[in-house]
Formats: sequence, C-alpha cells, structure tokens
Amino acid sequence: MTETSSRTHPEEMLSIYRFALPKTRCVNFEQKIQTSHQETQATLKKISNQREELRAFLDQETATGSQTAIEKFIPLFSALAESIKNLPQDLSKATKFPWTTAVGKRCSAGPYESTSPYWELISLYTALGISFRNRAAEHSKGLYSASNAEDLAEKLKFISGLLTKASGVFEYTGNLLGSWTDRPTQDIPEMNLNCFTALSELSLAEAQEVTVIKGLSGGTSMRALSKLCLGIQSKMARVGELLKSSKLWDETSPDFCNYVNVKSVFWRSIHHKLLAEQESQEGNHGIAIAQAAESLRILNNESKTIQLGGLSTIWNKQHKEIQSILQQFEADNEKVYFEHVPDATTVRGGEPAYLTKSVPFVPAPVSPINVRIEGSTNCCIQ
Repeated sequence: MTETSSRTHPEEMLSIYRFALPKTRCVNFEQKIQTSHQETQATLKKISNQREELRAFLDQETATGSQTAIEKFIPLFSALAESIKNLPQDLSKATKFPWTTAVGKRCSAGPYESTSPYWELISLYTALGISFRNRAAEHSKGLYSASNAEDLAEKLKFISGLLTKASGVFEYTGNLLGSWTDRPTQDIPEMNLNCFTALSELSLAEAQEVTVIKGLSGGTSMRALSKLCLGIQSKMARVGELLKSSKLWDETSPDFCNYVNVKSVFWRSIHHKLLAEQESQEGNHGIAIAQAAESLRILNNESKTIQLGGLSTIWNKQHKEIQSILQQFEADNEKVYFEHVPDATTVRGGEPAYLTKSVPFVPAPVSPINVRIEGSTNCCIQ
C-alpha cells in the first residue's frame, strides 16, 4: 500500500453530492391577505419577514443558515396555512408560492408557482433535506485534516448523522406529497413520489459510505466491509431505477444522474477489492487475484461508457491502487504460492448488508395563530 492509499487515508474515498438549494421569490402575506386588524397585520408581516430571511440564505447557498431559517419559518407558515383554510375562497387563493426545482434540470426556466400551501411546504422540506446534505458535504471536505483516529471518527459520526436526518426529511416530504390529492401534473421531479424515495435512498447510501470509511480506518473485517460496499451499490442502483421510472431520469439534472451511475459502479468494484484483500489474508491467493482482477475489470469496462465528472479523482486513484494490488498479488503467486487462479468473471461476491437507517422526521409543534379579516370572525387553529 502506498502512503496515500485508501487504507491510510480512507476518508479520501468519500464524496457527497451537493444539490443547489431551491430558490423562491418574495411573498408579502400582509399584501395578499389584506385586513385592518392590527394584530393580524403584525402577524402576517412577521411571517413575511421570516420568509425573506430564509430566501436570503437560500440565495447565498448557505446550508447551516438555510436549515435554521427553514426550521423557524415552517411552524409559522403551517399555522398560517391552517388559518387560510377557513378564509373565503378568493382570499385563500390570493397567494402564489414560487419555487424552483432543486433536483430537476429546468432550474433556469424559472420557478413553478402554485396557490396551494402544499407546494410551499414541499419546497421548504426539500430545502431542509438538502441543507442537511449540503452541510454533510461541507464537513466531508475537512476530514483529511483530522488530528487523530478519534477526531476522524467523531467527524464521520457527525456527517453520517446529517445524512440520516436528511433521509428522514425526504421520507416525510414524500408522504406529504402523497397526501396532496389534487396536485397538478408538472414535469418537475418534486411532483413525483419517486423523487423523494430516491433522495432518501441516496442519503442512506452515502451515510453507509461513511460507515465503510470508518471501518477501514478502524480495522474492521474486509469481508464485513465488502458486504456494506455491496449494500451501497445496491442502494445507488435503486436510486437509478427510481430516477428512470416515470420519466424522472429525463427531468433530473444530468450531473446527478452521472453521479449515481459512477457511484454504483465504484462501490461494486470496491466490494471485490476488499474481498481480494480478505482472501489474501486468509491464504487464498488464487482467489485473491481473481477478485482483484474482477475489481479492476469493472472499472475498466464501465469507464468506457460513463462520465466520471467530479468523481474522476477518486475513480482514478482507486483504479491505480487496485492495479497495484493485483500486480503485487500476481507477482507473489508466481514466485511463492503457485496457486490456480480462477477466471475473474466466475468469482462470487458476498451478500449486501445495510446498517444505516433514516432518522424519522417529526415537524415542530405548531402554535395557534389568530387571523382576523375585516368584517369576519376569528380564524384560529388550536
């Protein structure tokens, strides 16, 4: 192994896809829902101001600030949405909620607008899940600077926690979308239930990457880690299947689709690489060579058809490392062990294993809001 191999610095294998946060335009609730009732005016102004603060964080792509602002705004808006239900139809439909798609490739086409509070909430929860993910991506960049094994383990635990929280938020958002019975048919991913299942599975797959990296730095069995690698590959493949269903693949950012493809192939290759190392440790040198050859074959074959994009550095480094392992195994076998080497395509892998689970998302409790329209009775949620 070289000094910068995945054994000495496994954190270099970690990559987390960063989505652009969805964007919105200014919404002044006090202008859309007009009333002479001063307390209601103040409440509506407060909600508008909170939304503007959130909008600024989204525009700046600030993950932590966006997360905090969303968590403050959602209870206020949820309370308002319940009150709006009791208003006359012309008033409840007075406000349009404009949001761009975070996952789709039509971001530049401008926001999609809907008068339904469902669209506002779905966009907010999507942004919340992405904020968790983007925070994880930001923290993953600092792993190489970890001062010791304990520091690295703590950083990895924090990143995994953000990803499993994101997974739970996306699960909740998908359930919320499913309850929107009269939702419009639009060619944007956020109107498709499979979109949120895919985002949840993606976050769990990346959280499991963190588990593998922690295991590589802590001496976990290669065979056990190889099963986790196959679990990552299986989840990434599942994400691809979900995206290809219901036209999602054509509606989703090509960069994201490429990322999913590359990750699926990459972790299938690492699965065989780790099995090769385990077989070598157990004295099965012929099988170790075959597993290493299969790992390399996967990368060689797939590199002809997929676009590596931002993952090219990780891919190329692993390709070089696997090639070095294979050459060393072959040289040792020719000089010392003289074992039969089975055909690489006939070697068996293990069964996938899954350790990461979503952290269930529970919305913050909603406080009552009195909305009083001139000449009407109170509209209050309890």
